[in-house]
Amino acid sequence: MAIQKLYLPSNKIALEIGIMHLQELLIENKTVVLDKWINSVLATYPLDSTNFLTRQKDRFANPIGSSVSKGLSDLINAFCSEADGLAELSSDVEHLIKIRAVQDFSPSAAIGFVYDLKVIVFELCQKEKQYNLLVEEWLDFSAKVDRLALKVFDLYMASRERIFKVRINELSRGNHLVADGMTCPSAMMRRELAQKAKVEKNV
Repeated sequence: MAIQKLYLPSNKIALEIGIMHLQELLIENKTVVLDKWINSVLATYPLDSTNFLTRQKDRFANPIGSSVSKGLSDLINAFCSEADGLAELSSDVEHLIKIRAVQDFSPSAAIGFVYDLKVIVFELCQKEKQYNLLVEEWLDFSAKVDRLALKVFDLYMASRERIFKVRINELSRGNHLVADGMTCPSAMMRRELAQKAKVEKNV
């Protein structure tokens, strides 16, 4: 199987042959990149949920899909901006990560979508036949994705820590129901522990 190499010329050579800059490529194809990134996140959910999250466009009926769309849209705009738009994560991005933190994902699965952006952009470069990317521009883009992943991981861990604190506090107070009648974290934990003990007893 033939392996296609990505040739990265210097700035001087690039200027002579008129290569498109990576940021220009992102701006021109922002909608395409965003749609593929959104789909990559929605694909991490079960198939029946993915179909609903993809088709349902109403933000009230589909709050998860709406959060994914808003959060990733903010991130794409940050990558397309000349300023360091990733210095501070927007509230929509933070909301997206907080949602991922309370769902049934491993840490790597919860934040792994960040790295999907590298694959999406690389495939875009191949499709647009922009093989001759600038070394500095690709390395800078790759480093930005890596920095974003670290920020997202920190936010994810902070959210998980708050969840565990809530569970511990609920357990210590012995509360089983929250005010709106929904099952609180402590009740969920008690049920999980009870089920686990039952299984272990029967083993």
